[in-house]
Amino acid sequence: MEKIPDKAADGDVVQQAVSRRLASLASIPVDTSRLDEQLRRQIDHRRSRMWMWWATPLAGVAAALAIMVALVTSTTPRLSAADLAGVYSHLAATDQPFAARGAMSMPMNCRLMPGETAACCRQSVDHRKVTCMLIKTHLSQPVVLVMCNVKNAGMPDGRAVTIAGRTEILSRSGNVNMVMRRVGKHWFCAMGTQKPSVLTVYLNRTGSK
Repeated sequence: MEKIPDKAADGDVVQQAVSRRLASLASIPVDTSRLDEQLRRQIDHRRSRMWMWWATPLAGVAAALAIMVALVTSTTPRLSAADLAGVYSHLAATDQPFAARGAMSMPMNCRLMPGETAACCRQSVDHRKVTCMLIKTHLSQPVVLVMCNVKNAGMPDGRAVTIAGRTEILSRSGNVNMVMRRVGKHWFCAMGTQKPSVLTVYLNRTGSK
């Protein structure tokens, strides 16, 4: 008689074989370094995306603040070259007496050369006060020096030129030349019909170097 296989016994054999295989696999060392590296990359990527999500609005706020600051700082009006030329014409035509010692009563000073007389005053230019010094001599046309705080008014527009190895701002209105420079919190201007190189010498004599 043919013997019929015992299915229960066969099942036990299969189960035992599977158990042995699983046990042998469990004893094999597994390198998880690559898995750890991939997980870290995923985490860093998510963090960077979160930072970008926060940084983008912050960058917009910073840009808006920068624009506001620029607008506030740029609200200081510039004086026009024509207005300054008007001051020059007014002071140069005055007949009032001049005394060198009068130059000492204002915050701006200038070393005077022999034969020069000077007088200082405050002039209103476009409703803003500037300090002026009129220097006269019998040998040449008068020169007017101007000093103004940058917070009070900006210097007139002009072009940058190099005079005696130094960069100055040069402007002109009519026949009046203007050589300007900024020193600290103030800007200085020498005005006259003389050449810009001559007016620069007057600026240097004010000590505004």
